[in-house]
Amino acid sequence: MNKIYFLTLVVLFGLITNVQAQWEKKERRGTVDLNSVTIKPQFNPELLANTQARTFEGKISYRPISAVALRLEDGIKTKVLLRTNEGSIWVDGEMESGTARDYTKSTERNLLVQHALAKCGLDAALEVKEIEASKTGDEQHYKLQQLYKEIPVWTNQLTLHLKGSKFQVLGHLNSMPFEDKAVVTQVDDAEALAVKKLQSEGINVLDIEKKKELNFLLQDDAKELVWYPKEGKFTLAWHLSYHPNLSSRWEYFIDAHDGSIIDDYESLCKAHHLPPDFFDGKSVGTGLDLNGDVQNIQTYQIGNVHTLIDVTRTDMFDSRGAIPGNPIGVIVTLDAMNTYPGGQNFNYQDLVSNSTTWNNPDAISAHVNAAKAYEYFRQVFNRISINGQGGNIISLINVADENGQKMDNAFWNGKAIFYGEGNQAFSSPLARGLDVAAHELGHGVIETTANLLYQGESGALNESFADVFGVLVENEDWLIGEDIVNKSIFPVALRNMADPHNGGSSLNDNGWQPAHYSERYTGRQDNGGVHINSGITNRAFYLFATDDAVGVEQAEQVYYSVLTNYLTRSSQFVDMRASVIAASRSLYGESVAQAAASAFDAVGIAGGQTGSYIEDVEVNPGQDLIVVVSFDDGLLHLIDAEGNALKPGPLSNIPPRNPPSVTDDGSLILFVGEDGIIHYISLDRTNLDTEEGMLEPNPIWANVAISKDGTKAAAVLDAKTDSLYVFSLLQQTYTTYELYNPTTANGDITTAEVQFADGLEWDHTGEFVLYDAFNSLTKLASEESFDYWDINFIHAWDAESDTYGDGEIVKLFSGLPEQISIANPTFSKNSPYIIAFDYLDESIAPDALSILGLNLETYDVGTIFDNTTTPGYPSFSRTDDKIIFDAKGETSTDVIDVLGIINLADDKINGSGDASIFYQNAVWGEWFSNGERTLVSILEGDREDGELTLYPNPASSRMYLQADWLEKPQDLRIDIISLDGKVIKETRNKGGQNDLEIDISNLTPGTYFMKLRSPSIHRVYQFVKQ
Repeated sequence: MNKIYFLTLVVLFGLITNVQAQWEKKERRGTVDLNSVTIKPQFNPELLANTQARTFEGKISYRPISAVALRLEDGIKTKVLLRTNEGSIWVDGEMESGTARDYTKSTERNLLVQHALAKCGLDAALEVKEIEASKTGDEQHYKLQQLYKEIPVWTNQLTLHLKGSKFQVLGHLNSMPFEDKAVVTQVDDAEALAVKKLQSEGINVLDIEKKKELNFLLQDDAKELVWYPKEGKFTLAWHLSYHPNLSSRWEYFIDAHDGSIIDDYESLCKAHHLPPDFFDGKSVGTGLDLNGDVQNIQTYQIGNVHTLIDVTRTDMFDSRGAIPGNPIGVIVTLDAMNTYPGGQNFNYQDLVSNSTTWNNPDAISAHVNAAKAYEYFRQVFNRISINGQGGNIISLINVADENGQKMDNAFWNGKAIFYGEGNQAFSSPLARGLDVAAHELGHGVIETTANLLYQGESGALNESFADVFGVLVENEDWLIGEDIVNKSIFPVALRNMADPHNGGSSLNDNGWQPAHYSERYTGRQDNGGVHINSGITNRAFYLFATDDAVGVEQAEQVYYSVLTNYLTRSSQFVDMRASVIAASRSLYGESVAQAAASAFDAVGIAGGQTGSYIEDVEVNPGQDLIVVVSFDDGLLHLIDAEGNALKPGPLSNIPPRNPPSVTDDGSLILFVGEDGIIHYISLDRTNLDTEEGMLEPNPIWANVAISKDGTKAAAVLDAKTDSLYVFSLLQQTYTTYELYNPTTANGDITTAEVQFADGLEWDHTGEFVLYDAFNSLTKLASEESFDYWDINFIHAWDAESDTYGDGEIVKLFSGLPEQISIANPTFSKNSPYIIAFDYLDESIAPDALSILGLNLETYDVGTIFDNTTTPGYPSFSRTDDKIIFDAKGETSTDVIDVLGIINLADDKINGSGDASIFYQNAVWGEWFSNGERTLVSILEGDREDGELTLYPNPASSRMYLQADWLEKPQDLRIDIISLDGKVIKETRNKGGQNDLEIDISNLTPGTYFMKLRSPSIHRVYQFVKQ
């Protein structure tokens, strides 16, 4: 019986020797004197007249995959639900039973994060530090900060959630190189630059003594060295959270190298609203509030004088504080004495009464509202005070503006809420509005939890959460500020969560906000629309809370969990959607999670991943042909899929030095002979007649690869040189690229350890060459070096300009561990995103070889054949259902070199069943075909502008496509495709409506692609079936 040979102890030494010999042969290089030769391709372009292959016309962008993906544990399963180019991720995972790990240890938890990041194609080995931990029921929550060289990466934070055997990783990770320059500008210099800029803009900066005097109302300034985005790279910057005065807080990011201001924005939360409930404290004083209602208030008596200081909240009151000057854990209301908090002359005093009867409606409203907010957070979320740690809740009334007039606003400065009396926009003192008070105090909760950046979508989420808490605390309606606004300016309310348009029709109307993502503001005013775009997520909360499956009580618990456990400072709208769905599922189950998805879908915040997903190409319709190198004569022979010879003798009398390379239509074969010359064989695709010639006659070459359309070739020298030669066979020209290993420290920095390349193959676009390279590194402070093979892509041709590419190199895997080598890569015949390669792990054994498969879209790594005993040089079959590879075979009498064969699973990256001998006494099999096909584009012919929304995503039974241009009559084909490229479902639509329903109820749960084609569009979307 013939079979693939598996390693046994009897022949262990001999086979190890063979493995080493095979690698040594691949590493064999001679010497070449380029000064004595003239490289000149002599190929006859007329031979290309018979070539029918057409390269893939789409654009493919390769990016490195973390080498952690090569060593992921089988017992940890993950599914990517969200991955955007902007950095948002959401990964669901599960530990299979029997996976014995102690997840009380941070190192074990980090393993789950590594799995999630690897499946997103991110650097799974990046440094993270747990900065927060909490628990909700039986679910553990952790917040992680990315570090680089132990310095925080400002935008990059993750959250990890563990519940039983399941886990989730969500967050925001920008992928950029690090520009590691020396710190020249010191922190004091950076602060001086910030102060100078503030003063130049007319902002009053309090002196040090005045800041000390107002310390009770003023947060401390914060200073921190961080990595911050600048021109597509992370650079070291000083982050200053600076308070020039009580009414202003600014965030500055100043380049720590050159002192330039990278970014600055005001982060003070003005004119907005917070959380609900009732006040049930001990009655000490009474008085009318601004609504004319009698209120009981908690006060503090000092001698015969009563002050508005509430010390009855035993959960937070600390008797060690000094009253009234420096209390701890109290609710206190103060009088700003009609002074401006942004000025040098600002002052305040205690509010007092000589009796328990108070005649100050402003003060009573502010005091009661603060107490109600406190009780809401305590009773509903068990949160003690605004900061969650029993901190003071401070309110100030009678606050003036910079002109000494009544301030027409209210704001939270990070430590206190400041109420204006109203002037034009507001017809009443702002302390009258419980929703306004709750909104402002809610900013304090946000600041001490997710700490959402007060810019762009993160800032809009910040404002939206404050509004959510505002309506929840007031617990009356979905309006904000309706009791205090001037109705001639705001006809309905300051904001309307149920209808963000709020009686208006555009941004020109006061109070109008977008109700759908398609209406969002994209300008730079208002910190990128923080008070404008919050209307989109406001309406999402309204829809979620009013859904019959949810209700307000469940909705508020979900949102508080999202704020405290899921979001990070850079979270965007898609992160919010993912987090609400995840928290809903964790707390209340699938029906509430589905309601969350529907709410966000309704406002246009979809979870789908849109982009240039690579499609399968049509299968070559020709014969199954395989060119092999026979051990009988060392020459190239042509056989069919059954192993039958198709020609009586060899294709050439020149023995090849490396595996041959064949065009997609089989009309042209290139190889380097043992003579070092690049040879070609022109193969008649009808009668298989051949014609031989030399492409480049100098005996200096080691390997060559022909592009799939036969118009270009890539070659490497028989020398230890880091050069790659690319020939244009039509232009009869060539260029040379220097190979390098790109680093992650800086996009302009490379390393020089590449010794030479060997294995070569062009991708389906004809723009990139996939190659392996031999590298040698000498360790610092030692003479020891370690050698390894790795795989890279080089941009060798630019199809748009029809000329040579820029030579940019992308590694297949970043951060290969020591003693790991990968080599001999090859593309799938029909899936441009699938490759196979040899994998050597010398940490296990000197011959621990496997053939692995990789999906470049999903970052999944599979094992095609394990425990082989020789480099495999794999080659996919015409239909991608099998793979052939070099192996050792066992006959009844001997161990011989053979071509093995194994069936592939549907995903094309895993073997299926046992391998067997395909062809004896042969190596370097290259499977190809002689049919004609068009390798189609990713986005070929897409001529429609405008967005298309696919929602809900994930979905369980139905999805919807929405776009205005769908209303045009057109023949629209909708294909649902599995990750392995199979069309699962095909439907057609004639158009005429802008919202198409797609039934996915019969799909099994998993990830799919949806491909849309019509005469004017060609788009691909990814979605998840639950």
